[in-house]
Amino acid sequence: MTGWDWAILAAFIIYALQAGFRERAVASQSLEEYFLAGRSLPGWKAGLSMAATQFAADTPLLVTGLVATAGIFALWRLWIFALAFLLMGFLLAPSWRRVGVLTDAELTEVRYGHGAASALRGIKAIYFGTIVNCTVLAMVLLAATRLAEPFLLWDQWLPSGLFDVFVHIVKWGAVPFTVGGLEAD
Repeated sequence: MTGWDWAILAAFIIYALQAGFRERAVASQSLEEYFLAGRSLPGWKAGLSMAATQFAADTPLLVTGLVATAGIFALWRLWIFALAFLLMGFLLAPSWRRVGVLTDAELTEVRYGHGAASALRGIKAIYFGTIVNCTVLAMVLLAATRLAEPFLLWDQWLPSGLFDVFVHIVKWGAVPFTVGGLEAD
Protein backbone atom coordinates (compact mmCIF):
# COMPACT_ATOMS: atom_id res chain seq x y z
CA MET A 1 0.00 0.00 0.00
CA THR A 2 1.17 3.51 -0.75
CA GLY A 3 1.22 6.47 1.58
CA TRP A 4 -2.10 7.72 0.17
CA ASP A 5 -3.72 4.35 0.88
CA TRP A 6 -2.56 4.42 4.48
CA ALA A 7 -3.73 8.03 4.86
CA ILE A 8 -7.21 7.19 3.56
CA LEU A 9 -7.42 4.14 5.81
CA ALA A 10 -6.28 6.15 8.83
CA ALA A 11 -8.79 8.93 8.07
CA PHE A 12 -11.62 6.40 7.89
CA ILE A 13 -10.60 4.73 11.15
CA ILE A 14 -10.30 8.09 12.93
CA TYR A 15 -13.71 9.18 11.60
CA ALA A 16 -15.37 5.92 12.66
CA LEU A 17 -13.89 6.05 16.16
CA GLN A 18 -14.74 9.74 16.52
CA ALA A 19 -18.36 9.09 15.50
CA GLY A 20 -18.68 6.26 18.01
CA PHE A 21 -17.22 8.23 20.89
CA ARG A 22 -19.21 11.35 19.92
CA GLU A 23 -22.50 9.47 20.27
CA ARG A 24 -21.49 7.43 23.31
CA ALA A 25 -23.11 9.75 25.84
CA VAL A 26 -26.44 9.74 24.01
CA ALA A 27 -26.38 6.01 23.27
CA SER A 28 -25.66 5.07 26.88
CA GLN A 29 -28.83 6.78 28.16
CA SER A 30 -31.10 3.81 27.43
CA LEU A 31 -31.52 0.69 25.34
CA GLU A 32 -33.89 2.63 23.10
CA GLU A 33 -31.22 5.26 22.44
CA TYR A 34 -28.58 2.61 21.79
CA PHE A 35 -30.52 0.25 19.51
CA LEU A 36 -33.14 2.56 17.99
CA ALA A 37 -31.32 5.91 17.95
CA GLY A 38 -33.97 7.27 20.28
CA ARG A 39 -36.63 6.53 17.64
CA SER A 40 -35.34 9.57 15.75
CA LEU A 41 -33.90 7.68 12.77
CA PRO A 42 -35.84 8.42 9.57
CA GLY A 43 -37.63 5.43 8.10
CA TRP A 44 -35.66 5.50 4.87
CA LYS A 45 -32.37 5.35 6.78
CA ALA A 46 -33.51 2.39 8.83
CA GLY A 47 -34.81 0.64 5.72
CA LEU A 48 -31.60 1.31 3.81
CA SER A 49 -29.63 -0.07 6.75
CA MET A 50 -31.73 -3.24 6.80
CA ALA A 51 -31.33 -3.71 3.04
CA ALA A 52 -27.57 -3.10 3.23
CA THR A 53 -27.17 -5.95 5.70
CA GLN A 54 -28.33 -8.32 2.97
CA PHE A 55 -25.36 -7.48 0.75
CA ALA A 56 -22.53 -9.23 2.55
CA ALA A 57 -19.49 -11.09 1.26
CA ASP A 58 -21.61 -14.16 0.61
CA THR A 59 -24.05 -12.39 -1.75
CA PRO A 60 -21.81 -12.63 -4.84
CA LEU A 61 -21.27 -16.31 -4.08
CA LEU A 62 -25.02 -16.88 -3.84
CA VAL A 63 -25.68 -15.09 -7.13
CA THR A 64 -22.85 -16.93 -8.88
CA GLY A 65 -24.03 -20.26 -7.50
CA LEU A 66 -27.62 -19.66 -8.62
CA VAL A 67 -26.54 -18.69 -12.13
CA ALA A 68 -24.10 -21.61 -12.38
CA THR A 69 -26.61 -24.23 -11.28
CA ALA A 70 -29.90 -22.99 -12.74
CA GLY A 71 -29.05 -20.16 -15.13
CA ILE A 72 -29.86 -16.47 -14.93
CA PHE A 73 -33.54 -17.33 -14.53
CA ALA A 74 -32.80 -18.38 -10.92
CA LEU A 75 -32.10 -14.75 -9.99
CA TRP A 76 -35.81 -13.93 -10.20
CA ARG A 77 -36.27 -15.44 -6.76
CA LEU A 78 -34.13 -12.65 -5.28
CA TRP A 79 -36.75 -10.02 -6.20
CA ILE A 80 -38.89 -11.23 -3.29
CA PHE A 81 -36.43 -9.51 -0.96
CA ALA A 82 -37.16 -6.14 -2.56
CA LEU A 83 -40.88 -6.72 -2.02
CA ALA A 84 -40.26 -7.87 1.55
CA PHE A 85 -38.24 -4.74 2.40
CA LEU A 86 -40.93 -2.49 0.92
CA LEU A 87 -43.60 -4.26 2.99
CA MET A 88 -41.47 -4.02 6.12
CA GLY A 89 -40.69 -0.36 5.61
CA PHE A 90 -44.14 0.90 4.69
CA LEU A 91 -46.58 -1.51 6.35
CA LEU A 92 -44.94 -3.18 9.33
CA ALA A 93 -42.49 -0.56 10.63
CA PRO A 94 -45.18 2.04 11.44
CA SER A 95 -47.07 -0.59 13.46
CA TRP A 96 -43.95 -1.54 15.38
CA ARG A 97 -43.22 2.10 16.11
CA ARG A 98 -46.80 2.69 17.29
CA VAL A 99 -46.62 -0.24 19.74
CA GLY A 100 -43.32 1.09 21.13
CA VAL A 101 -41.44 -2.21 21.34
CA LEU A 102 -37.70 -2.71 21.08
CA THR A 103 -37.54 -6.24 19.64
CA ASP A 104 -39.75 -8.64 17.72
CA ALA A 105 -39.85 -10.82 20.84
CA GLU A 106 -41.49 -7.93 22.74
CA LEU A 107 -43.98 -7.54 19.89
CA THR A 108 -44.85 -11.23 20.21
CA GLU A 109 -45.44 -10.80 23.93
CA VAL A 110 -47.63 -7.73 23.41
CA ARG A 111 -49.63 -9.55 20.74
CA TYR A 112 -50.11 -12.93 22.45
CA GLY A 113 -49.79 -12.17 26.16
CA HIS A 114 -47.30 -13.49 28.68
CA GLY A 115 -48.18 -17.21 28.83
CA ALA A 116 -48.14 -18.26 25.19
CA ALA A 117 -45.52 -15.71 24.26
CA SER A 118 -43.00 -17.02 26.80
CA ALA A 119 -42.83 -20.40 25.09
CA LEU A 120 -42.66 -18.78 21.65
CA ARG A 121 -39.91 -16.39 22.79
CA GLY A 122 -37.88 -19.34 24.09
CA ILE A 123 -38.26 -21.26 20.84
CA LYS A 124 -37.37 -18.19 18.77
CA ALA A 125 -34.34 -17.47 20.97
CA ILE A 126 -33.00 -20.98 20.53
CA TYR A 127 -33.83 -21.21 16.83
CA PHE A 128 -32.74 -17.75 15.67
CA GLY A 129 -30.11 -17.11 18.34
CA THR A 130 -28.21 -20.33 17.80
CA ILE A 131 -29.21 -22.36 14.76
CA VAL A 132 -29.92 -19.60 12.22
CA ASN A 133 -27.27 -17.13 13.41
CA CYS A 134 -24.53 -19.76 13.62
CA THR A 135 -25.40 -21.09 10.16
CA VAL A 136 -25.44 -17.62 8.59
CA LEU A 137 -22.23 -16.62 10.36
CA ALA A 138 -20.54 -19.80 9.12
CA MET A 139 -21.63 -19.05 5.54
CA VAL A 140 -20.43 -15.44 5.72
CA LEU A 141 -17.06 -16.42 7.22
CA LEU A 142 -16.63 -19.18 4.64
CA ALA A 143 -17.39 -16.66 1.89
CA ALA A 144 -14.88 -14.21 3.38
CA THR A 145 -12.15 -16.84 3.42
CA ARG A 146 -12.96 -17.95 -0.13
CA LEU A 147 -12.78 -14.36 -1.37
CA ALA A 148 -9.56 -13.63 0.53
CA GLU A 149 -7.68 -16.82 -0.38
CA PRO A 150 -6.38 -15.69 -3.79
CA PHE A 151 -5.14 -12.39 -2.39
CA LEU A 152 -3.83 -13.31 1.03
CA LEU A 153 -2.03 -16.61 0.24
CA TRP A 154 -3.14 -18.31 3.46
CA ASP A 155 -0.94 -21.34 2.91
CA GLN A 156 2.25 -19.26 3.08
CA TRP A 157 1.56 -17.43 6.34
CA LEU A 158 -1.24 -19.36 8.06
CA PRO A 159 0.33 -19.84 11.51
CA SER A 160 1.61 -16.30 12.04
CA GLY A 161 -1.20 -14.02 10.83
CA LEU A 162 -4.39 -16.01 10.55
CA PHE A 163 -6.58 -13.86 12.77
CA ASP A 164 -4.96 -10.45 12.30
CA VAL A 165 -7.32 -9.39 9.52
CA PHE A 166 -10.41 -10.38 11.49
CA VAL A 167 -9.14 -8.72 14.67
CA HIS A 168 -8.63 -5.44 12.81
CA ILE A 169 -12.03 -5.65 11.12
CA VAL A 170 -13.74 -6.10 14.48
CA LYS A 171 -11.57 -3.54 16.23
CA TRP A 172 -12.01 -0.77 13.66
CA GLY A 173 -15.48 -1.69 12.38
CA ALA A 174 -17.48 -2.97 15.31
CA VAL A 175 -16.06 -0.87 18.15
CA PRO A 176 -17.44 2.52 16.97
CA PHE A 177 -20.94 1.10 16.55
CA THR A 178 -20.79 -0.86 19.79
CA VAL A 179 -19.76 2.25 21.69
CA GLY A 180 -21.93 4.80 19.88
CA GLY A 181 -25.02 2.79 18.97
CA LEU A 182 -26.97 3.16 15.76
CA GLU A 183 -26.52 6.93 15.46
CA ALA A 184 -22.74 6.65 15.10
CA ASP A 185 -22.59 7.65 11.46
